[in-house]
Amino acid sequence: MAIELTDITSQEIKDFYEKKFYFSYSSLNKLLFSPRIFYKHYVLDQREDSTAQHLIEGSLLHCLLLEPQNFLDNFIILPGSVPSGNNKQIVDEIFKLYESRNNDSLEFEDFEDDILEYLLSINLHQSLKTDEKRLDKVVTPDNQSYFSFLKKKGNKSVIDNDTLEKVKESVEYFKYWIQAAIYYNLAFYKYINNREDKNEWGVQFTFIVVDKYNQVYPFQVTPNTMASWLREFRDEIIPQLDYHYKEKDYNLPYELALGNVKL
Repeated sequence: MAIELTDITSQEIKDFYEKKFYFSYSSLNKLLFSPRIFYKHYVLDQREDSTAQHLIEGSLLHCLLLEPQNFLDNFIILPGSVPSGNNKQIVDEIFKLYESRNNDSLEFEDFEDDILEYLLSINLHQSLKTDEKRLDKVVTPDNQSYFSFLKKKGNKSVIDNDTLEKVKESVEYFKYWIQAAIYYNLAFYKYINNREDKNEWGVQFTFIVVDKYNQVYPFQVTPNTMASWLREFRDEIIPQLDYHYKEKDYNLPYELALGNVKL
C-alpha cells in the first residue's frame, strides 16, 4: 500500500515534528534513497528486523570504517556461505525455536517436524511428493553449518567472506562520502570553529579498509577531495533534506517530487 501524506496533521506526523530530529548518515541516506522508507522507519517508527542482511552489511561497513578494533567482538565469519532467501528465513525461525527449548544438544536436523510445519505455512516445496524430499531441500550442509554458527555466535552477527568482500566496494557507490562530510562538519564546528586560530587547524578524515585476507589500510581523504564532498553536501544534499523535512513530503525522491525527471 502506498504511503500518501495528504493529511499532514496525522498523529504520527504531529509526534514526529514535536521532537527535535537529528539526521544521521543512515537516516539521511534513507531519505535520499526512498522518502517512503524514511517515513515508515522514522515517522511511523516501523523499524525493520535488525537481522535483515542489508542491515547486517550496514553494521559491518560502519564497523570496518569507524571501529575496526571491534570487528571480532561484533562479527563471526562462517567458513561457507550464509544462506539467502527462504533458506535463511527457515534457519532463523528454527533457531528461535531452539532458543526456547533450552537444550544445547539440538541441531538443525532435529527439528524435522517444525521445518515441515514451517514449509507448509509459507507454501514452500509443497509440490514435492514426500516430506523426505522436502526436508532434503532444506536440511543441507550450508543450512546446518549456519545453524551451528548461530548456536555459538552469542551477540555477534554471522557473516561470510562474500559479505565481507561486498561491503568494501566503492565509497561513492554507498555514498559514504556523505558520512565523511557530516563527521567533518561535526568535528570542525565542535572543536575548531570558535578558536581564534581556527585557520591554522584542519580535520583529517581516514577510511579504514580490511580486505578478505585481513589486510588493513587507512585511506586518507585529501583536502581537495574533502572540499569537493563538503561543497556537494552543502549544494546538493542539504536542499534535498530541507525539502523533504520542511515540506513534510515523503512520497517520492527529491528530483521526482519536483518533476525534474523526464523521459
